[in-house]
Amino acid sequence: ENPGLVDQSTKDNLGILLSKLDQHNVALFSITDHNRFDPDIYLEINKILALPDHPYQNVKAVLAGVEFDVILDEGMSKCHIIAIFDANNEVDKLKRINESIQSHLIEDVQGAYTKNDFEAVLKEIGLNTILIASQRKDINNQSGNHNSLSDSAINVEQIIRVGYINALEFQKPKVEGILLNNLKRLTLPISLFSGSDCHDWSCYPFHDSQNQNKEFHHSKAKILPTFKGLLMAVT
Repeated sequence: ENPGLVDQSTKDNLGILLSKLDQHNVALFSITDHNRFDPDIYLEINKILALPDHPYQNVKAVLAGVEFDVILDEGMSKCHIIAIFDANNEVDKLKRINESIQSHLIEDVQGAYTKNDFEAVLKEIGLNTILIASQRKDINNQSGNHNSLSDSAINVEQIIRVGYINALEFQKPKVEGILLNNLKRLTLPISLFSGSDCHDWSCYPFHDSQNQNKEFHHSKAKILPTFKGLLMAVT
């Protein structure tokens, strides 16, 4: 990231993020770094939320997650796919996610996993996974440069239909409307999530102090704040 953008988004400043989540009544969340996973930050969050008198009572749980850069079809651009893992806050499972990523590490900032390499990482991790692909425009728009599913897959409708992707993430209400119109044509439904893309925790739910989507609204679901609850909502 640009210098200074995420310098304060660290384990030592979790109180900043948790207070913002509590303020916005966010019960279930994940920290999804690009092609990286830090078990320590998850362990610290779980430690804080396990305290009976912690000051963030609206915040119920965190789920392990990674935002992968993936090129699904050869010759296409990359897309962002968020993987939410059923790690159940267990130390060995959190470490397994990190170890697998470290063994398939992408060093290039502009790099991406091939579809086969992405699947190899998921198989090596070996945990139940929910896949949420970024879609910032019409699913038929394959112009590239938006890190969207349609930039990376030749046939977006097919990849949705077979259940490879469990949900789509949008950021702006206008895009939500476009996607809802797209999905009316499909015989199989797919869930939509609004993503904050927050990088500077002190500015949550906005990206940072300069990049603020004032129309952002949080996704809501009546579920248990667990992986299984999220899975049931998605499917």
